[in-house]
Amino acid sequence: MRILCITDEYPWPATRGYRIRAANAVRGLAQAGSVDLFCVVSDRPDLEREPQESSLVSRVHVEHRAPFGPSPGRMWRWVKTGWPRPVAWLDWTDAEVALREWASPPYDLVWFYACGTWLALGDVVEGHTVVDLNDLEDLKLVTLMKVADLDKREGVVRRSFLQRLRRALGAMLDRQDVRRWERAQRRAALAVDAVVVCRELDRERLTGRRVAVVPNSYDLADDLTPHSPPPEPVFTMVSLLTYPPNADAARYFVHQIWPLVHGALPTARLQLVGRHDGSVDELAEVPGIEVRGEVADLDEVFAGTTAVVVPLRAGGGTRIKILEAFARQVPVVSTTLGAEGLPVADGVSLLIGDTPEDFARACVRLVEDPELSRSVAAGGHALWASQYRGEDASEIVRQLAVDVSQARA
Repeated sequence: MRILCITDEYPWPATRGYRIRAANAVRGLAQAGSVDLFCVVSDRPDLEREPQESSLVSRVHVEHRAPFGPSPGRMWRWVKTGWPRPVAWLDWTDAEVALREWASPPYDLVWFYACGTWLALGDVVEGHTVVDLNDLEDLKLVTLMKVADLDKREGVVRRSFLQRLRRALGAMLDRQDVRRWERAQRRAALAVDAVVVCRELDRERLTGRRVAVVPNSYDLADDLTPHSPPPEPVFTMVSLLTYPPNADAARYFVHQIWPLVHGALPTARLQLVGRHDGSVDELAEVPGIEVRGEVADLDEVFAGTTAVVVPLRAGGGTRIKILEAFARQVPVVSTTLGAEGLPVADGVSLLIGDTPEDFARACVRLVEDPELSRSVAAGGHALWASQYRGEDASEIVRQLAVDVSQARA
């Protein structure tokens, strides 16, 4: 079988959730046939030279494009095409030309990673088609709007008048883009051979020829040293802190939950781990808080952690950050929303806290009750091992690719 996989990111190194999912998809496709991989990327200076071809694929091409942003031409494209801004405000011209020249049809299957990639490039190469929607973008945008409302109501982030004006204009455009994403996803579900989502909740929201669930997953070596909590309590939040729901979660934990935790555990520390743009730097001024930024060795971070915290109040999809902790047998405390999409049980695979008081109480319990900490860590690990390894997701992709190509042969 010959397969063309078109992505809006180069999957390696698979150090972030988005890349991890793409890498697992490529691995599954490679198990089904010969894969040509075409990647359209922004802001990847590590790929200034054409990357060496992955052993998983037959051919690879990386096409660089200008970063996302408005311009008169892109604004007009947004009006004319009906595309949402994350698609219309990108320049796809060079990518379209490059794909036409580089692709080598006929293909038995064309796999698009992300709805926007399919919107922009779906007409370039023919073939039986699967679109991995990953998250439902309309729902994700709704949660981003919720974060903006929380910012405004709580007043934690101070903004100038010009910044507030821009956010008000952005909110108007966001409301239109919610409808545009909803239409685009519905169109994909009806037009292509299959669409893919990351959780059952999203599958239930879509109708179409075929909607498949490929869960997010995480790979980890089996010979990792078993986790042992540090002598003094250390709580860790691992996330991409440039993503507004994650930045909001960090502020929510520091301002509303941490005073309760620190009051009960005066020697406790919180470390915020993940790439950020400086917007959470002020959190390091709070006693016991360390903003570490992006780190090279997550194993070292988790080894020195009492528990991972996921205090999300907005967001979509399933949390690879939780799966990372489960894989390493590190206890997790999360909001219900933070664990949404995973078949977890409070007190079995993690602890749930949906108010500052409940969340803080759960953190303290894990320190004061070592048996509870070991129990929920083991429960989370068992859940990960049963269905959330990378090889599990890759096998679902492989089988879907075979089924779609054979059904339309």
